[in-house]
Parts: sequence; structure tokens; C-alpha cells
Amino acid sequence: MVAQTRKAPPKKSNSAQVDEPPPLPPKVEEEVVDEMEEIRALAKSDLMTKAPIPGFDTSAAPNDEFTRLAMVLLKKTRALDIGMELAAPLMNEREKTSSPFLKEFYDRMLKDMTNGKTRQYMEDMLVKTYRDRFTLDEMKQLLAFYETPVGKKMLSELPSITNAGREQGEKIGTYMGTVIMQQMVREKTREGQ
Repeated sequence: MVAQTRKAPPKKSNSAQVDEPPPLPPKVEEEVVDEMEEIRALAKSDLMTKAPIPGFDTSAAPNDEFTRLAMVLLKKTRALDIGMELAAPLMNEREKTSSPFLKEFYDRMLKDMTNGKTRQYMEDMLVKTYRDRFTLDEMKQLLAFYETPVGKKMLSELPSITNAGREQGEKIGTYMGTVIMQQMVREKTREGQ
């Protein structure tokens, strides 16, 4: 994290007078102080004092033919890339914040999702999910399907289908969130009368 801090004023020498640097604008100074207070509070919180416990299987997928075929299928279908596109809200949050600490957090998280431990966990999880649902022979058939004209069309259309679903899902979520919030406000204001 790079925090903006005040530098100590330069020492004045006898031969020449050196002016003190101008103070930070009050808002910037307040933001730096507020951010450091938040970081100190986080450092004392359960987040930092208790080891995180994953709520998922952290074991690696077996190194076998099924896993190799599943990885080919993941690449063909761009399943992991589409999953990454669904992480776009992280980038939106990164752009909204003025906190250097949070910007760095989002940068690190996105980097890890792209080629770090998060990516590996996602690959292993998807391979295991395919393993739970398909046999080795079915995996071969799926890969063969994606070599057919309709399979290739499915692959080319999948990103736009996913995007359309995400966009419409966001609209539905926004609409229903507003409807539910209005219902709750009406109920609470009636109760408070």
C-alpha cells in the first residue's frame, strides 16, 4: 500500500532559507487518516486474528485422462473466462474507491483470479463438478460435439448468451431490489405510526 504522508520539513541551513512544503489539503489528509484507522481496525478484527477456513474442497483434481479432457472442455467452452467476466463487479468497485489500500486489494484479487491460487481452485472445482456429472466416455462425446457445426455455433454464441443473461439478471435484480425495498419501507413506516 502506498499512503500519502507528510514529509518532515527540510532543515534550514544558515546559508539559504528553505520553505516548508505546503500542507496536504484537508480532505486528502482526512482520507489518509481515515484509511489508516480502517486498516488498524481491520488488523484487530476477526478477519486478521482468526485463520480463514475455506468452505470448499481445496484438494487438487486427480492428474488423469478425465481431468485432461475436462481442462480441454473448460478451454473450449471458455468457462473460466466467462467466470472471470462475472467478476467485473470487482473492477467496478475498484474504480469507485479512492482508497489506495482497497485499489491494491482489488488488483491483487483480480490477479489471483487470473493466474493464482484462486484460478487453480476454480479449475479444480470445475473439473470435480464435471467428474460428478459425467463419465469419461461422456466427456469424450461432449468434446466431439463441440467439433460439430452446431457445437461450434454453441461455443461462438455462449459468451453473448452469458452476457445477455447477466445483463438481464442485473436488471431483474435492480428492479426486484427496488420493489422489495419499497415494500419494506412501507411496512416499517406503517409499523412506526
